[in-house]
Amino acid sequence: MVMVESVTDQAIRYSNVHMETKMKSTIRITVAALGLAALSLPALAGDDHGHCSGANVCAGDAACEKQGYKELTKDECAKIDGAKFEASSHGGEDHKDGDHDKHGHDKK
Repeated sequence: MVMVESVTDQAIRYSNVHMETKMKSTIRITVAALGLAALSLPALAGDDHGHCSGANVCAGDAACEKQGYKELTKDECAKIDGAKFEASSHGGEDHKDGDHDKHGHDKK
């Protein structure tokens, strides 16, 4: 006996196949986006933070004047005339008390 598939059954089968394909595509796109986001994490983690020093860096900032530098990103430091950027060894941690010795960091 030959089974004939009804139009409704054909539509359901087509719909299921089509949805499965769309879901696979969505999952692939999501995985790719997460992979790209993970690659950008080091840039967001403070790799470009450091000590920015120079005559115009600390103007009016007593804490900065005392320690001789300000924690800034490389791009922020580059915007200040005469400023010199030096990458810090602690990946952008900004100690509010300004005491790097207490936190085990060298003041450069």
